[in-house]
Amino acid sequence: MTGKEIELAVPSGQVKTALILAGLQARGTTQVREPAPSRDHTERMLAALGAPIERVDARTVRVRAGAPVAFTLDVPGDPSSAAFFVVAAVVTPGSHLLLEDVALNPGRIAYVDVLRRMGARIEVRVREERLGEPVGDLEIDAGPLTGTEIHADEATIDEVPALAVAAAFAKGITEIHGAAELRVKESDRIATLEQELGQLGVGVETRPDGLAIRGGSTRAATLKSHGDHRIAMAAAVAANATVGESRIRGWQAVTVSYPRFGADLSAAAGTVIAIDGPSGAGKSTVARGVAERFDLEVLDTGAMYRAVTLAVLEQGEDSTDAAMCVAIARAITIETGAVTKVDGRDVSRAIRGPDVTAAVSTVSAHFAVRSVLVEQQRGWVAERGGGVVEGRDIGSVVFPNATLKVFLTASEDERAARRQRDEAGDRRDVDVDAVRKDIDRRDRLDSTRTASPLRPAADAVMIDTTGRSPADVVDEIVGHYAAATGQAR
Repeated sequence: MTGKEIELAVPSGQVKTALILAGLQARGTTQVREPAPSRDHTERMLAALGAPIERVDARTVRVRAGAPVAFTLDVPGDPSSAAFFVVAAVVTPGSHLLLEDVALNPGRIAYVDVLRRMGARIEVRVREERLGEPVGDLEIDAGPLTGTEIHADEATIDEVPALAVAAAFAKGITEIHGAAELRVKESDRIATLEQELGQLGVGVETRPDGLAIRGGSTRAATLKSHGDHRIAMAAAVAANATVGESRIRGWQAVTVSYPRFGADLSAAAGTVIAIDGPSGAGKSTVARGVAERFDLEVLDTGAMYRAVTLAVLEQGEDSTDAAMCVAIARAITIETGAVTKVDGRDVSRAIRGPDVTAAVSTVSAHFAVRSVLVEQQRGWVAERGGGVVEGRDIGSVVFPNATLKVFLTASEDERAARRQRDEAGDRRDVDVDAVRKDIDRRDRLDSTRTASPLRPAADAVMIDTTGRSPADVVDEIVGHYAAATGQAR
């Protein structure tokens, strides 16, 4: 073979690589010029290995006959595959995700800049260089997004499906331009994105070279891969952040590039079991039993609201003063676990006192107080990668995408008897009729408040615990988990 100058009609990292490898075996010099820059992994690696290759400019590479030296390489994570996890973390409330050992080639992570422009919180940390490629970590936190304009030169074409999902959850309109190549991928991705985002309730307008996506809320749906691995992964990311159960037909398409994507997305999402219900339904006892079976930590969110209420009362403030209650909620440090602490002080017994019980529904009804504590609850789960969380709005508001949602109920007599036993155990004289009246009062307040009223999530498993042992209820929940996930415990 003899080297020559070659002008490519379209930018293609694969075609360029084939010509470079051929040029290493040809007499003379081979020069490849593209109309726009494409992926440069080959040039970086060959240069690091001592091959006779020269980058003339951003669109031109020159190579002479020669060969690279032998090498050993730990292959870093693919940045295009990482894009789906980055978007999943950004759009799923309460998420915090660290992706380690990812190839951070600037030409392959331009989507990070696009997402940052939309408001995403993403940190890029380069740890080392590996055969000419920067390698490191991506750390992502969930947060609100706003629409933007995306041009083809800002993101490689493979990341557009992931960015389209981000646009579906963003406020406002996102416009994607100059992406006509999407029409000739494994599917016509402009058409398939319009169809699948439309199934999710998102407004999409197609153009010859892109899309306009009106973001907002999504709805559960049956989606299709269209035989395209990236459409399948985009659908899974959108479904993961959408309340309710969605299904994806043609899931086997992901085997083209990432056979374990479903399992890895599930692992990244973590196991969150939401247990909701009214006072006396058995939430705390059952939650502890479930946590033990799954080797997870348990979060009693009711204790958090009681802790804020205690602080409000101890400071002599009015529980109806929303501004003061939220200021106190922000100021104190709450720790939950075997004991509940406020600013390092054990308040486990104090938060169960009658004054706190009488005022906690009022304090917890303040939207701003709930916002502060919901953020803390999501942070608690993010730090642990999952957990059993019990309360009154966990499945409906705090973790709408929980692995399993359970709503416990019991008869009024059963609930009153349990509360009487609990309070008698705390060495307080308790009248069962007074307990019943207080339960009625709290049910009324909790179910009618504007902020996160007490009600089952639409897809929650309803369990009546009347006359049943905690162990029996735990066994049933474990069975529901196995049915929902295919994983026995």
